[in-house]
This record gives sequence, C-alpha cells and structure tokens, in this order.
Amino acid sequence: MREGFIPYVFLASRDFPPFGCGVMRSAQVWQRFAFDWRIQSLANLDSCNDGAPQFVRMTFRAPLRGEPKFDGLIRQEPIALNTTYVYLRAEGLTESDVMAMEEAFPGELGTRLAA
Repeated sequence: MREGFIPYVFLASRDFPPFGCGVMRSAQVWQRFAFDWRIQSLANLDSCNDGAPQFVRMTFRAPLRGEPKFDGLIRQEPIALNTTYVYLRAEGLTESDVMAMEEAFPGELGTRLAA
C-alpha cells in the first residue's frame, strides 16, 4: 500500500458520531468515510485496474441509539484522493527545522525532507 493512502484508511476505519449531549451536542449527524466497492481489502488499493479508487464521505442522521443505517443517509460526497502530499516539502519549515528532525530521527526520515 502506498503511504499516501494511510490517512484515508484511518478515516475509513472508524465512524465519527456526534459527541456531547443536549445543547452541547456537536451535531445531529454521523459521519462515515469509505472507499468504493472495488476496495475489499488494503491490497486492492494498489491494484485498481480501472483508475484510482473513489473515496466518499457519507452523512447520516444521528440515530437515537446504535449506529446509523442506510435509510438515514442524508448525503454522499466524493472526496478527491491526493496521495502525492507525502512527497511535498511542508511550507514554513526552515533549514534548521529540517536538520533538527534529521538529527532526532536518523535513518527514519532519510534525505526525503532535505530534498
């Protein structure tokens, strides 16, 4: 699996229910993220023969108890996958920041940050 998919896998691996109660409740919706039907396992992420996998955010009405069902689906929105961000240098890092990270984590970062 390519590194760029990792945040999307984390999003798809959990639900985002509303939190709090009463007037302090965060929202009346439950968020869930998923890959399209072609992705049945992590191995499928790199082997989609007909293009990049699709990623969607699904918003459900928050149930009174339990998890949301598909009859509570409010909307489904596609999210464009960006897997190239891992190769970009972060904005705002100074050369001394990069050197400090390379010293603190030798061998783990290699020279990718400095490039």
